[in-house]
Amino acid sequence: MMEYKLKLAVFFVVCSCTLSFSQRLCEIGDYDFILQTIKGVDTTSYTKVVLIDSLGNTLFKYKYDKKNRIQEVNFTGEGLYYNRLESSSCYMRNSLSYTYKKLKDTLCIEVLNDTIVEKILISYNAKKHPSTIKSDWVHIDFGYKNNKIYTIQKNNYQYKYLWDKNLLSKLIIDSKGYTPTREFNFSYNNQGEISKVVRQIVKMGKRETLTTFYYQYKNQKLVKVILKNRDGKFYYNFDYNHTEKMKITKTDEAGDCLLQLLYYY
Repeated sequence: MMEYKLKLAVFFVVCSCTLSFSQRLCEIGDYDFILQTIKGVDTTSYTKVVLIDSLGNTLFKYKYDKKNRIQEVNFTGEGLYYNRLESSSCYMRNSLSYTYKKLKDTLCIEVLNDTIVEKILISYNAKKHPSTIKSDWVHIDFGYKNNKIYTIQKNNYQYKYLWDKNLLSKLIIDSKGYTPTREFNFSYNNQGEISKVVRQIVKMGKRETLTTFYYQYKNQKLVKVILKNRDGKFYYNFDYNHTEKMKITKTDEAGDCLLQLLYYY
């Protein structure tokens, strides 16, 4: 797999890892198609992530502390667009800061949103894996099978992860009728690297492909992700030629830059 995916863990270890450039509850369970990680499950170790538009404007920043825990989130006023609308936890939350407190067998995270403080409590099972996460607005239960994440139940959403040995083969997101079921099917090359991900919705027994991601590698490094949907093709080009960061540039079919993602080590 990719060299920059420094660690692969099957558990949401909030006290010691950085999640797919996020540790926000509304994003737990989702799949990051660029980093090839499950948010809240797989780990990376970046200290800061910055999104910049084609004009050089910073759209958001994620900062992490020395233990790789999320410390600050700043959407610079773009929260309405860049935060998930379906979850009140992220909607219009443009500036957040996080404080961590250990309470016996639980971890308490205090999230400051402007002048409002929200508390998140994380409980662990006998194997010291997260079992539940609770806050005022969400209840998350983690299910494991063969030492791998199998289900995440988040309010009305169930995330189910199907594995072929150690490779994720399918992700199913079921909202119990609130929205169409979403499925993500994974294909791999002979080296065990993800070669393609197909994102579909299932409604009234019919499947519709929304997006297909194609992955290209060089010397065991991911160098390009091609996104194909009804709007055309978009390209994510990886640049490892910087000592302090990895840069990903998103371009359209004409080669024009749309966005840049900067992942600081």
